[in-house]
Amino acid sequence: MPFGIGCKLGLFFLFVVQLLFVMPAALSADLAFEELDCILKDVQLRNTWFMYSKEDGKNHAYHFQKDGSLLDCSSSLSNSQQFGIGSNTKTMTALLIIQAVEEGRLKLDSKVDEIARQIEAADLKAGRPVFPIEVHRDFHQITLKNLLTHHAGFPGVDTTDFAFPVQGGRDALMRKILRMGPVGYRQESKDTPFCFHYSNEGYAVLGEVLERISYPPDTFENLLRKKLFIPLGIGQCHLISTSEALRQAGEHGLDAMAAEELDPLLLPANGASCSLNDWMTFIRYIMNGINGNPTSQKVLRKPESFALLKETQENCYYGTGALMLSKKPSAAYHFGANGIHSSFFWFQLGRLEKGMGTSIVVASTEPFYDVYSHFYLLAELIQNNTIP
Repeated sequence: MPFGIGCKLGLFFLFVVQLLFVMPAALSADLAFEELDCILKDVQLRNTWFMYSKEDGKNHAYHFQKDGSLLDCSSSLSNSQQFGIGSNTKTMTALLIIQAVEEGRLKLDSKVDEIARQIEAADLKAGRPVFPIEVHRDFHQITLKNLLTHHAGFPGVDTTDFAFPVQGGRDALMRKILRMGPVGYRQESKDTPFCFHYSNEGYAVLGEVLERISYPPDTFENLLRKKLFIPLGIGQCHLISTSEALRQAGEHGLDAMAAEELDPLLLPANGASCSLNDWMTFIRYIMNGINGNPTSQKVLRKPESFALLKETQENCYYGTGALMLSKKPSAAYHFGANGIHSSFFWFQLGRLEKGMGTSIVVASTEPFYDVYSHFYLLAELIQNNTIP
């Protein structure tokens, strides 16, 4: 991206001064920040925090303030500062599903009706009342992988005539969807009977499956904490409640659409709240595992398990909990919005020439459709090593 003439002159002047005088270390750091400020002058973000991590694995955090000016907050960003990451929660849910597959508790090619019978058996084992789960005949060929990649024909973000059950929690939601049958468009394919249809409800059902097959029985939030956050040393991530979201919204408030997105039934799809540091820890764990770099085996233990996360289905770039930049992807990414924060992650894929690769996480209080294209621009600048 070309620099403005003012930025070019400013950087040239600073370079000449650096040649003429012995500069203290602090001023050298100021030079790097001045360069960054110039590079990002056209990104046009407001009320946005972004963090990137490159070859050295160190986190660099910055804040586009209300007036658009840039503030270096690498040393001052508090872990107590929370951001709702919205649909980026799906990557966490997908990782728990892949972990269950690795442990032999689930199979990616299991049909939905087989999973229903598995839940009934788990209920019996746990001493819970067993109520048979009715599965519509058109769902008999739908697999766990179809659910993970949004090819299951489940209600989605553009399904206007689907009402959540008033009582019964995610169990009632799961039963209603499976009983009423598909709403997505069909396609002629054995492996993917339905076209891509982005579905929060589908990931809510995945959260219910994880809870029900756990022994002893456990909640989705506890599973996240015990199986993902604690092993990775993540201390400031949790599922956000609607009341907490309202407090975070503050002066921005929540519209009706945002309030619907924060329905507790959808927490496995869009309910996580994290500090940027902890979110980056999670993203870099995924990135390093997929890219075959040395990584902790505390969540996933097999390279092939990480490989499952980037597998896509026919004519679609949505993998398991993340989008791939192309069919032979160079990067993985995902967007999120929960009515309070708009969010984005991106990380480099493929053979990494240097170190551990590049990753970015972004959170903003600006409306999603006003900022998502700027998130791409940030990722592009960092991927091309433009940003120091």
